[in-house]
Amino acid sequence: MTPLLDAHNHLHDERLLHSFPELLPAMRKARIGHCVVNGTCQDNWPRVMSLARRYPDLLQPSLGLHPWKIASRSPDWLEKLKRTLPSPCTPEQSFSVNAALTVRSRILISRIKGKNSRSN
Repeated sequence: MTPLLDAHNHLHDERLLHSFPELLPAMRKARIGHCVVNGTCQDNWPRVMSLARRYPDLLQPSLGLHPWKIASRSPDWLEKLKRTLPSPCTPEQSFSVNAALTVRSRILISRIKGKNSRSN
C-alpha cells in the first residue's frame, strides 16, 4: 500500500514531545510515511528543525510566520529564518523550503506591509 503524507501538523508542540516513543510507531502503523511539521513562529523554529534532524526519514520541516504571530515577530525575523533553515538542503528540502517561502513570503509580506511599518 502507498504510504500516506501528513501535510500539516505541529508535532513540535511541547505537549506532544513526551509521547514520541508511542506516537511514531503508531504513525507508521497507520501508514503515515512522511510528515510536514509546521513551525509558525520564531520561538518554535528551532524545535521543528531539531525534530527534523532527529527523524529525517519521517519529518520535513516547514518554517514561517502564522498570521496570528506576525505582530510578535522580531525586526530581524527573516534573517533568523534564513539562519534556521537547513544548509545545505537536499534537492527535496530545497524545493519544499523554496516553494513554502515563496508562497508564504508573498502572503506575509503583503500582510506585514499593510499592517505596520516593519516590512523586513
